[in-house]
Amino acid sequence: MPDTHQKTNTMQWECILFDLDGTLVDSEKLNFQAYAALIPEITESQVSLIERYEGMQFAAVVRDIEQRYSLTMPDDFETLFRDHVRGLFEDGLRPIAGIPELLPALSQQICVASNAPPKKLAHALQVTELAQHFGDNVFSAYDINAWKPKPDLFLHAAEKMGFAPEQCAVIEDSPTGVEAAIAAGMQVFHYTPKQRRENKPGYVNIVDMAELSEILLGR
Repeated sequence: MPDTHQKTNTMQWECILFDLDGTLVDSEKLNFQAYAALIPEITESQVSLIERYEGMQFAAVVRDIEQRYSLTMPDDFETLFRDHVRGLFEDGLRPIAGIPELLPALSQQICVASNAPPKKLAHALQVTELAQHFGDNVFSAYDINAWKPKPDLFLHAAEKMGFAPEQCAVIEDSPTGVEAAIAAGMQVFHYTPKQRRENKPGYVNIVDMAELSEILLGR
């Protein structure tokens, strides 16, 4: 296994910011299953949808789908979508492998910072029994009306948690989130379970949560 620990120092990170979808919970397939179910005109594969839209704001995804497929979504589409996703979460949402073991072992302060709306965040954490680890430390882009890849959400979460950006590390699975974390001046760990990518300054790639556990727990 490549040395992903190079040039990292766990002591400098006092607060760990977790994305939700694809990082804490295995929800990306369910999210895009909902798009395909509710928009029958979509012809591309679920994999293609995830690659194109992973980590993007809901409104931006809908705008792009409307443009590419020459569609106009009904005014209540977001409500329909959220209700459909909620049902899928009830039936099949699971935490990412290794997360239930990692969270209670961390000595650092932890929080969630996600583009998802507050109700979705609360439901996902409740269904997967992860809510107990975060309490009220759950921050949504909808609360501040600023979505990744802007750095605003991460900076907002860090401020609310009482830490400077350089004291924070971000766990992300999407390029959008990685861009936001780097722009915020935070260390970023990019979770890519299907492929390893090149490490860069301020950026460390991990392919499973066991790697992250070794780094953050200093083992």
